[in-house]
Amino acid sequence: MGSLLMMAGSFLIVAVLNETNLAFSWSSRDAIALLVLTGVSWIAFFAWEWYISGIPGKDPIFPKRWLSDRPWLGILISSFVIGAPYNVVLVYVPQQAQLLLDKSSLDAGIYLIGYSAIAAVAAAIVNIASSRGRIPFIYTLLVGCTVHTVGIGLLSTIATSRGFHPADIGYLVIAGTGMGLTMGVLVLSTPYIVEDRDLAIATGTVIQIRFLGGAIGLAIASNILNGRLVRRLHGVLTSHELHLVLENTEVKSVFASSFNTQLIVMIGFAAAQLPASLLLLKAGRQLAANKHSGTDSR
Repeated sequence: MGSLLMMAGSFLIVAVLNETNLAFSWSSRDAIALLVLTGVSWIAFFAWEWYISGIPGKDPIFPKRWLSDRPWLGILISSFVIGAPYNVVLVYVPQQAQLLLDKSSLDAGIYLIGYSAIAAVAAAIVNIASSRGRIPFIYTLLVGCTVHTVGIGLLSTIATSRGFHPADIGYLVIAGTGMGLTMGVLVLSTPYIVEDRDLAIATGTVIQIRFLGGAIGLAIASNILNGRLVRRLHGVLTSHELHLVLENTEVKSVFASSFNTQLIVMIGFAAAQLPASLLLLKAGRQLAANKHSGTDSR
């Protein structure tokens, strides 16, 4: 039941964000119905999860006791908000490279290596450093949040570029470094924050909620692009002109401003990691990786 309600809530919110401005408007009955069903699904999900939390032998997906675990809530919120810019960069930066920087599809993929590969390397390094150096999780998260937000902000300036600039790769490296630092710590910290009985479900949750954030982020980005295309290109994209779309100066201008707006919105998601990270702050010794169990590490 919990899985079904969670999938329903996730699919419905992504559907309304994807289809609004494309199949219907925000004020339409379809959009309102989907939003209402989304709210009902999530309310039902949490009500069900918290109900079975009090039944012996039942294993909820989201135990009610997590609401009182401030550091764990910080990890979950951070994982959710980091998923949005991560997916938007992976999907829309290659499109941007092809449409605005005249890159081939292969070159656009290579262009993205500065982000994805660096993120993986940074995640591996921060895991090793945090484990061996006992670096408190909150410090690494704050550094990763700052670097990631700066990187996304710099990426939002590429959309107005004409031609290739070496600095573009540098922006991707900065954003990827921040992303890797944060993702690495989010995964590493889970066993040291949750109780042992919650370790299995918590490990899956921190990944699942990042996927949910990524799906919502992509849906928001798609909604921005579709809405701007509908508003500004009405009458430009006829069936006869569709094959010439990429040669149309006005179309390129709209895509450029849309990519810029998408990444500006993602700056907000990236910056939201900061208050979420502060939830890990506690008096005395901060949470860090050690050789003991999750409860002992507190």
